[in-house]
Amino acid sequence: MPQARLLSKLFEMNYGALYRNLEGITHEDSLVLPQPGGNPLNWVVGHIVATRNRMFGVLKLELIWPNDIALQYSGLDEWGWSPETALDLKSIEADLARSQSVLMSALDAITSRDLNIRSEDGRTLAEVLGFFHFHEAYHVGQAGLLRRILGRQGVIKPPRAGAPRLSPSDTRLLGD
Repeated sequence: MPQARLLSKLFEMNYGALYRNLEGITHEDSLVLPQPGGNPLNWVVGHIVATRNRMFGVLKLELIWPNDIALQYSGLDEWGWSPETALDLKSIEADLARSQSVLMSALDAITSRDLNIRSEDGRTLAEVLGFFHFHEAYHVGQAGLLRRILGRQGVIKPPRAGAPRLSPSDTRLLGD
């Protein structure tokens, strides 16, 4: 499977899992602070969009958010995210959906040659995008946990009992 197609599939899975975990969550729910600590769902989802903003900068795409909003969700304390300044969750979800569409188009157009271009720090574009995916997947997992903390049922189910398991050497799912 070509690297760009793999990255596209991985970001697709992230988006699908996050979308499902946000089903039935209200803006008010998204502001609930988990105890004994951590960030609320509003911040986590906003942080994913803010991080995609950074990725879009690397890809030379139009940014989803202006810098002041992205910085609010950056995790830097001096920008001071708070429930009072939080964007409405539905607005964040709409921006996430827009970013998904832009990202899928960009990954469809990217070439293997592009992915092998090295940045000043020596990493290839594929490595940089791989890190962005890892970072996003980490926060998508947090969203699933925050959903459960809010008292909602989990939406990502384990394989059914008796379902065939793949061994590490099984390549049936790798496709072309």
